[in-house]
Amino acid sequence: MEEKKIEQFNFTGKGIDYFKIWITNTVLIILTCGIYYAWAKVRKTQYFMQNSWFQGNHFNYHANPIAILKGNIFVLIFFGLYLLVSYFSSNIAALVFLSAFLLFPFFITKSMQYHLTNISYKGIHFNYQSNLKKFYIFFFSHIFLNLITLFIIFPYTLKKYNDIIYSNIKIGDVFFKIHTKTKEFYFIYFKLIGISILVFSPFVIYNILFGTEKTTGIVFNIATVITVFVNLIYTILAFYKLVINNLSICSNNFETNISFKKYFFTNITNTILIVITFGLYMPFAEIKLKKLLLEKLYLEINEEMIFKNENTGNSNEILSQSSEITNSLFGIDIGV
Repeated sequence: MEEKKIEQFNFTGKGIDYFKIWITNTVLIILTCGIYYAWAKVRKTQYFMQNSWFQGNHFNYHANPIAILKGNIFVLIFFGLYLLVSYFSSNIAALVFLSAFLLFPFFITKSMQYHLTNISYKGIHFNYQSNLKKFYIFFFSHIFLNLITLFIIFPYTLKKYNDIIYSNIKIGDVFFKIHTKTKEFYFIYFKLIGISILVFSPFVIYNILFGTEKTTGIVFNIATVITVFVNLIYTILAFYKLVINNLSICSNNFETNISFKKYFFTNITNTILIVITFGLYMPFAEIKLKKLLLEKLYLEINEEMIFKNENTGNSNEILSQSSEITNSLFGIDIGV
């Protein structure tokens, strides 16, 4: 039997190097009243991309900070107008909010397109090619279905959402594929309920046996914070592993084997160190977590991968200036 060829991703970023970028970005954002945020975001993303390696080549990020700044200004103006209008008329404010809500799928799609087209590997750019009409149908139909089923179908909604997102991402002319099952999302959903009971129960038992009227509220608050924290960490890792372990490209399968124990204690130590250093450990925590995720990411090679930039047919040609200008119109930073 032919032995599988497994290629590992690598991350070469260092905490002290990123700390210099982070502290400079933070100071400049404060001094410019937030204007420098667009440049800070690009600089940060470039550092992480250029230190992410696969098969001896690193990724790259080409976003234009001016485009992101325009998007941020647009969002600020919109919210400013919304607050102003809501002061004078709640009905008009509701209409403005509804209009923004109706445009949400459009903004999601365009933001994905903008950010992915600015990521490249070996000169080949990523892209997001979605059918906006289908995304609108999915978005509003699932809002309705979740409301009438009291969110019982929410795991199925997450499954369909991931299908839409990941099956429309491509590098050059080759699309990614995702093969998750609905029952896998429900398994995570029910496991979250079990974890909540497991974490919360000892506090309830303690309160019944030893609690007083004064300590009940304190115990409940501590139990809630710990339960939410554990569930949040589990949810992030569980969905990450579910997506990665069902993702493929050119018949090559992605894999990750991060243990919950390792991921949990990394987040715990990061949180404690961030608190006791008044936030100064933040860049080191980001590097530590990124390194853990990327160096536990593998690709099982079953087929040679050959990509070409779809627009030009030249694998080394970057996006044209006209494409950059077009994308800049939609460079709204909504955290996708």
